Amino acid sequence: MLPDSHRATAPESPERKLAAILSADVAGYSALMGRNEAATVQTLSDHRAVVRACVERYSGKIDDAKGDAVLAEFGSAVNAVSCAVEIQRQLDEHNASLPEERRMRLRIGINLGDVIIKDDTIYGDGVNIAARLEALAEPGGICISRMVYDNVKGKLPLHFASLGRKAMKNIAEPVEVFRVSPSGAMAGGAKNTGWRRASTARRGALGLIASVLVASAVFAIWQTTRSSSTPDQPQAKTALKLPDQPSIAVLPFVNMSGDPEQQYFADGVADDIITRLSNLRNLFVVARNSAFAYKGKSPDIRQVGRDLGVRYVLEGSVRKAGEKLRITAQLIDASTGEHVWAQSFDRKIQDFFAVQDEITQKIVSELEVNLLEGEKARLWRRSTNSLSAYEAFLRARHHTEQVNRGDSEQAEFWFSKALEQDPKFAVASAWLGMKYVLDYRYGWGGSSAEVLNRAQIAAQNAVNLDDGLAIAHSLLGYVWLIKGDDERANHEFKTALATSVNDADVGAIVGMAFYWQGRLEEAERLLTKAIRQSPFPPSWYPMILGDTYRLEGRHDQAIPWLLKALKLAPKYSAARIRLICAYAALGQQNQAAQELEVLLRDNPGFTLEKFKTQWAPTATSFRDPAEIDRMAKMLSQAGLK
Repeated sequence: MLPDSHRATAPESPERKLAAILSADVAGYSALMGRNEAATVQTLSDHRAVVRACVERYSGKIDDAKGDAVLAEFGSAVNAVSCAVEIQRQLDEHNASLPEERRMRLRIGINLGDVIIKDDTIYGDGVNIAARLEALAEPGGICISRMVYDNVKGKLPLHFASLGRKAMKNIAEPVEVFRVSPSGAMAGGAKNTGWRRASTARRGALGLIASVLVASAVFAIWQTTRSSSTPDQPQAKTALKLPDQPSIAVLPFVNMSGDPEQQYFADGVADDIITRLSNLRNLFVVARNSAFAYKGKSPDIRQVGRDLGVRYVLEGSVRKAGEKLRITAQLIDASTGEHVWAQSFDRKIQDFFAVQDEITQKIVSELEVNLLEGEKARLWRRSTNSLSAYEAFLRARHHTEQVNRGDSEQAEFWFSKALEQDPKFAVASAWLGMKYVLDYRYGWGGSSAEVLNRAQIAAQNAVNLDDGLAIAHSLLGYVWLIKGDDERANHEFKTALATSVNDADVGAIVGMAFYWQGRLEEAERLLTKAIRQSPFPPSWYPMILGDTYRLEGRHDQAIPWLLKALKLAPKYSAARIRLICAYAALGQQNQAAQELEVLLRDNPGFTLEKFKTQWAPTATSFRDPAEIDRMAKMLSQAGLK
C-alpha cells in the first residue's frame, strides 16, 4: 500500500470503456465546396440535423462534429448499426429531392472496441479502426468490423457481405470488414442499391450517364468481376459464330493457396496471358471482363465455348506458398471438351515470369498462330522483370477494382511501391492514372483539377515509357477529352487504335468517345467489335451502341441493344430514357408509355423540366444541343409531364 504522500501524486488511471464507435464523413466534400460553397454549406447543415436527431434517437452521443466529419459513441452495437442505417435512409430520401450536383452522401464506419476517455474526448484503436472502416465504405454506404458483425448478426433485417481482412494504417492486425445493406439488396454479392424503397442506385440513376462520360472508360477495365451477365444462363439460345482465325478464352485461374488474400496473384496469371495474346492479330481473344465472369464457377467448357464464341479455352490454378510456386494449365478444345495440352509447373517463385512465357508459347504453338512482323518481340516483352514490383502492382490493381476511398488509398500505396521497385513499369503507371480518374469521379484525394492532373501525369508517363501501350493512350485521350482538348484527345485515340488489336476495352473506350463527339459510324464499328470480343459486356457497352443507332435514326436497331443494357442493369435510367425515345419515334406509344411508367417508378418526381434543366445538359453524352429538344418531344409524346 502506498504511503499517503505518494497517493496524492500518483497518476490517475485513464477512464476506459467498451463502446460502439460510429465514424462518418462526406464523400467528395472538397469537390462539392468547389462547385457551390453556399449550397454545400446548407446541405451539410441539413444533413447534420438528420445525423444528430438519429444519434439521439438511438441513445448515442456525438463526441466530435468538425467540418464534414462526425464521431459518435453508443453503448450498443445494435443501436449503432440501426442508427447508421436510419441516417443513410433519411439522407437517401433527402438527396432524391436535390439535383445530382448537390447530393451529399456520407460514408460510415462502425467498430466495437475499448476506448479511453480523457477531457471528454475518446481515444484508442477502437476509434482509429472506425475511421479506417469509414474510409473503406462507399459513398452512401456502411462498413463494420468483425466485432460489430458478431454482435448484430441475426438481430437486424440487414445483409452483411464480407470484404475480407484488410490491413489498416497504424493497426497491428488486419481487420475483417463487412459491408452492410438492406436485406435482399445484395443477393449474389451485388453492391447495395439504396436504402429507401423503390430507390434508384445510390449514386443517382438519372446521373449515371454523366458518370459514364468521365469514368466508364475505367469501369470497363475494373468491372471484370462485376458483370451483370450470368454465364450459368447463356444470353443467346444459339452459339455465337466462331471467328475465322483461331479463338480462345482464358478463364480466371483458381487460387489454390488456401489464403483468399492470394487471389490477386492467381488473377494476375490469367490477366497477363490475356494481355499478351491480345497483341496478336491472327488470334481472337475474349476480353477479360467476359472471361472473368466465370470466376468462382465450375462451368461446362463446351458451354463456355458456345457462350463466348471460341474454339479453345484455357483454365488453370495457382498455388503460392513461401518461395514455392505451382501453376497448372489446361488447353481444352471447347467443341469436344477434350484436352489439347495440360502441364504442371513446380518452380521457385522467382521463375514466375518464365512460367508465364512457357504457357503463352505453348498456346501460340498448339493453335498454330501465325505471328506477324514485330509481334514476336511484343509477345515476349515483359511489363517488368521485378517480381516484387509485379506483386505490388497486382495488389494495387486489386484495391483499385474495389472502388472505394479506403481501397483507393491502399492502391496508391502499392502503385508507389511498384514504381519504386521498377520506375519503368509502364502498365503500373497507366493503372495509377486509372485510379486517379476514379478519384476524380468520386471526389477523392483533393480538388478535381489536381486529381485530373495527376491522372494526366501518370498516363503521359506510361506513354513515355511504352509508346505501344494502347490502354495508356486511350486513358490519356480521355483525360484530354474531359479537359476539352479534342485535338489532343483524338491524337491519342488514333494512336490507341493503331497499337491495339484485340483489346475490347480500348475499342469500347474510344468508341464511346467518338459517340460523344458525334462520330457515329466510327463509334458503331468499334462498339460492335467490342461486344463481340466481350459477349458478357458491362451495361454501358450496349447502351452506347443502342443510342448510336438511335441518333442515326435507326430506331428499330437501337431498341434490342437498349433492352439488353436494361437486362444487365434494370435501373439504368439513361438507357430507359433512350428506349422511351426510340419507341416514341417509331410511333409505338404503348411501349413508350410502359417504359415511362417504369422510369417514374424508379425516379419519382422526374419531369420534363428536370430532364431539360438538370439531367440533359450534363448527361446527353453528345454535343448537339438540339438533341435535348428532340428527346424532350419524344418523352412528352410518351406522357412525361
